[in-house]
Amino acid sequence: MRFLIFFFIVFICKKGNASLYQCNENAACGCSIKFTLISRIIGGENAVEQTWSWAVSLRSTQEHFCGGSILSPSFIITAAHCFNDKTDLKSITILAGSVNLKPSSKDSPQIRSIARIYKHPNYNPITYENDLTLIHLSTPLDMGHGNIKPICLPSGTVPQPSNNISMVAVGWGTTSTSIVVASPTLQQVTVKPIASTYSGCKEMVADSKLQFCAGIITGGK
Repeated sequence: MRFLIFFFIVFICKKGNASLYQCNENAACGCSIKFTLISRIIGGENAVEQTWSWAVSLRSTQEHFCGGSILSPSFIITAAHCFNDKTDLKSITILAGSVNLKPSSKDSPQIRSIARIYKHPNYNPITYENDLTLIHLSTPLDMGHGNIKPICLPSGTVPQPSNNISMVAVGWGTTSTSIVVASPTLQQVTVKPIASTYSGCKEMVADSKLQFCAGIITGGK
């Protein structure tokens, strides 16, 4: 089973038994209202409110089915495979501004519909190469209200992550192989790059120039 997870290469400061995700508060992207403290729990943990401000939930008939990231007020980036079996865009909504799939009014969530999607022209649904889709929202997000900020993207071509790089994966995916229901709260976990030759990655990486493998081997992530 494949899970949609967005990886963020971040600078991490050690703080006791946890890691602190810090960012430049004056930056136009990549910063949430609160800094994020990530414990060393293998398998991940709940994200705190007002963190990971670019993470959004894609919902079909009110049920979460994929995650995405805010690029701008009008565009979301997600995985192309999320729309392999989704043809009725009118039934899909985007939830932004909350780490909870059932947010309260104090979360100041924003819900938007989809105007159009743009799948990568070279997306391969078998090998998952170029597994990207842009979502054009019908109404722009209010970036000045609530916990909503855009994610930063690298400029140009960047090398594969080195072995000593720590990355953070966030998403509402399942928290156990025996539970197929999405977690009600956004999950966060620190992961490391894994060689594409590793047995658990071979079937997932078709082209090491376009894809890479990451996780915690002992944690099953």
